[in-house]
Amino acid sequence: MKDCACHGAVLAAGDEEWHRDGIQSVTPSTIDDAHKGFDYVLICYQLSLLKLGESECLELVFKTMDKVKPGGRVIIPRSTYEYLSYKREGAELLLRIKGLEIMAPSASCPGYVVGLKK
Repeated sequence: MKDCACHGAVLAAGDEEWHRDGIQSVTPSTIDDAHKGFDYVLICYQLSLLKLGESECLELVFKTMDKVKPGGRVIIPRSTYEYLSYKREGAELLLRIKGLEIMAPSASCPGYVVGLKK
C-alpha cells in the first residue's frame, strides 16, 4: 500500500487501527464512525474476514465500499482478497455489484484490485 499514491481524503479499513498522517483508519467496529466521501478507500481486512460468516463478510465489505465518493477509488490488495470467496475474481465481482468500474492498477501496485465509483 505504501507504493500506491493516494491523494486527498483516504480511508484505510483494516483489522486494527493504525496511524499515518492524512489517513483515517477504521476497524470493523468503528467503520460506522467514518463519514462518506473519501477519495480513496483501502480495504485491508484479513483476520476480520475469517471471523465472519459469508453474509457478514459481504456486509462489512459493502459498508466499507460505501464510504468512497463519486470519482473516488476503492483499492483491495491481494493480502485482503485472498481471504474472500473466489479471491481476485470475487473482489472484482463485489466491486461490480456496487456499480464500480474495474480499473487496471498502476505499475507500482501490481496485485491490487481497483474500482472507480462513477
